[in-house]
Amino acid sequence: KNKNFFKNLKLMKNNQEKTIFAKKNLKKLYSKTDLDFSFPSFCQKIKETFNGSFLISYGEYPPQVRCFDLENLSLKFERHLDSSIQNFQIISEDWQKLLFLRNDRHLEFHTKGGFHYKTKILTQGVDLLFNSKNNTVYIPSSKDEIFRLDLKEGRFLNSLRNDSSYRNTCGKNSFFGNILAFGNSGGIVNFWDPRIIQKSIFKIEGFKFLKKIGTKKKINCIRFDEKNEFDCFIGFENGEVILFDIRSNFPLIAKEMENSLPVISIRVDQSGKKILIANSNQIQIWEKKTGKTTKCFDSKFQINHLCKIKNSGFFFFSYAKTQNRRKIFGRNGECSFLDF
Repeated sequence: KNKNFFKNLKLMKNNQEKTIFAKKNLKKLYSKTDLDFSFPSFCQKIKETFNGSFLISYGEYPPQVRCFDLENLSLKFERHLDSSIQNFQIISEDWQKLLFLRNDRHLEFHTKGGFHYKTKILTQGVDLLFNSKNNTVYIPSSKDEIFRLDLKEGRFLNSLRNDSSYRNTCGKNSFFGNILAFGNSGGIVNFWDPRIIQKSIFKIEGFKFLKKIGTKKKINCIRFDEKNEFDCFIGFENGEVILFDIRSNFPLIAKEMENSLPVISIRVDQSGKKILIANSNQIQIWEKKTGKTTKCFDSKFQINHLCKIKNSGFFFFSYAKTQNRRKIFGRNGECSFLDF
């Protein structure tokens, strides 16, 4: 018994030392890097490539995109654009193929060598979604159309139409053959099967579960849980967040943020137990099961976007200022480098 006790004690000590060593290296890696993530005026969007090796960010002014190599901790390239953008998508495993939705009704394609091609759309797009299963780009417009561009055939397909509500945002569920979700200004999320273009397969009327009666019902963001294929988060313009199991018409959680500002980003941490929710000046961490707020951080600067690095507790926040922020969130909600 004594031998087993000391053996277990030694194993526990070794595991603790390894954990402490890993945490120190992670903090050292990101806190002492010479990488400059700043932009001349502000950063609008930050996204990680599918292979997890690069970080793509867009900022102004002038409009420009920068690619950072996370493995070598260096700036890969910097490109300037002719117009500001609404959103962008990475359409390859790494940084070599990018698509930008410009504010002048153009889609702009970039390849390894830089600018490749641009095409015009009939109505101004409000969001951008890439479905890798069928190589199709979906562009919700400022009217009742969702434009579809087939990248394999190089042509526009028939648009999706469902109702007359203005569409604002979109999301994708990668577990079930890429079910597509489009949220509109009426507080309804329509779910589409990419193989069916006549009508949506089902919808969730999120506005019915808003606590603030008579407030704005516009859906600001949609996010599917990467660890649970059935969970869908819906963020509203009035600051409320609703978590749905897409198999049910009733929410698991319905809660509002304190300052009632539009929800801009929703992410689930690496443990799958906590939710990070951001609006323009606040970040909250909720327990996923109960919706209880465990942490709350106020920012002195406007937050524009939240990016989660895969398989880590590392997050990037884009700000309405020159310098971006880098944060590490532990499994228990502990945070490092919180220099708001």
